[in-house]
Amino acid sequence: MPQPIASSQHGDPPNRYPSETGAVIVPMLHRSISPSWAQEILRRCPLILVSDGLEPEEEPALQELQALGCILLRHAVPLGLGRCVKTGIHYYLSHYPDGKGVILSGQEEGFAPVDLDGMLQALSDTPLSMTLGVSPPPENIPWKRRAEYWICRQLFAVVCGKKLRDVRAPLRALPRSLLERAVVLAGEGEEYMLNLLLVLCRNTVPIQEIPVARHAPMAPIPLVMWGKLILVIISFLFSSLASAIIDYAIFIFMNTQVTPVLLTCQVVARAISSVFNFTLNHKLVFAPRTSGKRALGSMLVKYYLLVATSLCISTALLYLFSHFLGIPALLAKPVVELIMYGINFVIQRDIVFKTRKHSAVIQE
Repeated sequence: MPQPIASSQHGDPPNRYPSETGAVIVPMLHRSISPSWAQEILRRCPLILVSDGLEPEEEPALQELQALGCILLRHAVPLGLGRCVKTGIHYYLSHYPDGKGVILSGQEEGFAPVDLDGMLQALSDTPLSMTLGVSPPPENIPWKRRAEYWICRQLFAVVCGKKLRDVRAPLRALPRSLLERAVVLAGEGEEYMLNLLLVLCRNTVPIQEIPVARHAPMAPIPLVMWGKLILVIISFLFSSLASAIIDYAIFIFMNTQVTPVLLTCQVVARAISSVFNFTLNHKLVFAPRTSGKRALGSMLVKYYLLVATSLCISTALLYLFSHFLGIPALLAKPVVELIMYGINFVIQRDIVFKTRKHSAVIQE
């Protein structure tokens, strides 16, 4: 008979903790954890271990951990970091209906047990926020690795509008209010941990950072993380470029074949290209999680208010370049649109396509 994908040998969690307690979820991707380290965690809260298809030689160590009081869940085959976290959250939701939330460890023994005190307190103090445990980077880190993390933080800030000290913080506290959303996020591996930040930020969930004593080694940023961050920027660039080409082509036609009045040319070109731009940004770039006619209508109103404002500013700049600086309008227009690119991205990210707090539903 085939072994199930995920199983547990615990029907009920240990009853030595209060029902509203928080718990720690630790994925074991490569090896079992140290029993002494596990005991330190168990002094503070329940410890949910997820064995991700570990080799048979790890079985004695797993049984020892189980004997200590750890909750042991098993994947018959390796399924990845994200799936381990989801398995742990599923168990917690089923067995701790009054629990305050979970603390996620990004890797085996990725934090010091003393760091749990502040994280557990955060579950009680900020029941609507995700908390990241962050510490200064280890000493003697190569400058290339520091630069890699710095660039990744800047990309995250551009994409989400929130600057974090560490987008790969290995210790994260998720309160009960976020667990049902987090458990349905896409991602089976490393991308899941990034999705926790990306999608929660897009849904206006507050994210706070608190200091912790120990930091895991600064591993390379996974390619999937780079890909997700860069894809948003490239998608917006493609959307803007394609819309600009449509806008510019119609502007040239209007200016050379219909009327020399710049305002008329601008309005007609922008009205046509904006429909294309809104559709791409709504479906491809920002992909807001709210749905329905009311939400779409609100986005359209905000978008066309932005279009009108942007049109006024770009037209004023176009007049400035063409009438006062003597630059031909056909040459000045690309310069004006480049100036407006960054402004439009920030406003669309933070206002037009921002998911409202009361209607935030994660569907990644």
